[in-house]
Amino acid sequence: QRQMCIRDRSHFDRKTGLVHTFDDDLMAKADDAEESDCSDNNFDTNGDWGEEEKALAREITSDLKSKQFVPLPTMFEFHEYRLMEEFVDEIEEGDKQDPLRYAIRGRGAFRRFKDTAHRLGVIDDWYAYREKAVVRLITRWVHDHDILIDDEPTTGAD
Repeated sequence: QRQMCIRDRSHFDRKTGLVHTFDDDLMAKADDAEESDCSDNNFDTNGDWGEEEKALAREITSDLKSKQFVPLPTMFEFHEYRLMEEFVDEIEEGDKQDPLRYAIRGRGAFRRFKDTAHRLGVIDDWYAYREKAVVRLITRWVHDHDILIDDEPTTGAD
């Protein structure tokens, strides 16, 4: 499997429960083809996209009424930098807060922050804080889109 990048778009399929991820180029071409009502012959394939991927991308871009495909939150909806600032603000002032506040300034802030949090012994606190924020984001997304979930999550280790 390839790594997801900033230019990927993911959609949850309400019917199957699967998540489909395509890069922006394919989704833009599918959207353009849908808007101009072009045939598949005009759906440019200057990528490594198979016919199934192209068909699914067009299905997603044309799904305005049924809302079968729901876009997942993007990394831009999860403001990790702001979260680091909030985490630092919640730490007691003094020996740990000042170095962490300095670490999140400027270029390389994410790496410096993690290195500093590790050195100060608060890295586990950071990961717990971040995980709670991720759960809040997912919970809000599920609620906003009326998605039903099982009470018992599966881990895939069955």
